[in-house]
Amino acid sequence: MPAKTYEYLASGVPLLVECQDGDAKQLILDYGSDSEIVTPDHEAELKAALLRAYGRRYTAEGGVHPLFAARYNRKALTARLAAVLDAVVAGQAPGHVVDP
Repeated sequence: MPAKTYEYLASGVPLLVECQDGDAKQLILDYGSDSEIVTPDHEAELKAALLRAYGRRYTAEGGVHPLFAARYNRKALTARLAAVLDAVVAGQAPGHVVDP
């Protein structure tokens, strides 16, 4: 997952994203307020998305999704990392750690 994906989502502005199915697309679908996602190499789809974005340029809502802000802020990520490290030290598999 590109780190820029998280940075762009944290900016709170609507995104225009060209990507394949996968984790990045799912993250944007989950948290990208008013964002557009298009399939690579589909010019008509990209043109339509650009025209929609242009048409909403004064009314686009955007904003950082509250759940994204709660899950991916430094404090929450540090707590999740600490939980993984605690599990490793305790001899547990890190994949079994539940979000604190």
